[in-house]
Amino acid sequence: MRRVAVAICTLLVLAGCSEAPQKEIDRAQGAIDAARAAGAELYAAEPFTAATTAMQQTHEAVQQRDYRLALSRAIDANERALEAARQAANGKARAQSDADAAITRAAIAVRQLDERLKVAESTRLPARDLEPVRKFRADAERALQEA
Repeated sequence: MRRVAVAICTLLVLAGCSEAPQKEIDRAQGAIDAARAAGAELYAAEPFTAATTAMQQTHEAVQQRDYRLALSRAIDANERALEAARQAANGKARAQSDADAAITRAAIAVRQLDERLKVAESTRLPARDLEPVRKFRADAERALQEA
């Protein structure tokens, strides 16, 4: 009786691994695609590369008909892609925050330059001495508007 139970369990395990884990592969590929769309290649390169490497290993395991390994690699690829997407979102938010802070600092610098330029104009400096400063100020203002 015990041998029959072991044989049935063995058959069930083998039957469960007799075909590629397509659902998990598709889920992992979808997570990789979503991570790519979220900018993971730029903002989370390490986990994104790990996810794509795991996906490549999944396909290699399927080609070798090692479906257990393929399942394991597909699950790993999915987890790594989800982490890459999360890190990409955080990286984008951090980059946006840094850019906003830089724009604010530049705007403050332009206002300070305006104040100093007014002081310089009130001292009746020659116009030719102030012209490079005015040009720089105009360029800075234009760059701020474009940002």
